[in-house]
Amino acid sequence: LSEVLTLVAPQIFTRNQRMQAYVLHLARGLGRTDGWRFDLAACLSTIGCVGLAEDTFKRMLAGTPLDEQESQAFAEHPLTAHRLLSKIPRFEDIAQMILLQSDGAQVTDASPDVQLGASMLRVARDVEQRVAAGASEAEAIAKLQSNRPANELELLKLLATFQSVATAGNLQELRVGQMTAHMVLEDDVRTKSGVVVVPGQKQLSQPLLERLIRFSRAGVLVEPIRVRVPN
Repeated sequence: LSEVLTLVAPQIFTRNQRMQAYVLHLARGLGRTDGWRFDLAACLSTIGCVGLAEDTFKRMLAGTPLDEQESQAFAEHPLTAHRLLSKIPRFEDIAQMILLQSDGAQVTDASPDVQLGASMLRVARDVEQRVAAGASEAEAIAKLQSNRPANELELLKLLATFQSVATAGNLQELRVGQMTAHMVLEDDVRTKSGVVVVPGQKQLSQPLLERLIRFSRAGVLVEPIRVRVPN
């Protein structure tokens, strides 16, 4: 499902990666040993957006105000995701986390873990939206601390210690064959004729890495490439 989202909506996949990083940081900070559950919820939190009209999709990513019909369609994406994921065995809690990520959404029988996961998604989403608009994590967190529930305020304070791989990772020059998923491209990846294959500042996923490998094998890429390697 994650790879489908990568192919259909690469912009949303990139934003989900940032949310995943935030959520994993929160899970570790809370001492959770089951961080994979929250990570998976963040990874698939916008899978319901694949059904949106392309124009709505582009306007939403650009931060352009949506009309009433578009807003309603976008607001339903957590419900769409829940319908998809709740049918998968052992995904019930993850599906509920995604459903509850909407402000004001409620499930009467939600467990404490599901409620925590939904709060993580809301906090990660709100911070990510402001970072995507140009703010730093610190600026986004500072702006979001007013009028938040106590549990989300604690999560925001915990997120203040987050350091992105894009700034904190070890800078190296590598050939594509030496790269792994989760590294972050420092510069644009270009062909020898100057065509940008993948823009800089993008975190590598396995499907994206496989695409670069195909270009590299064809001998058309400028290598080595500068990347940030997680410490």
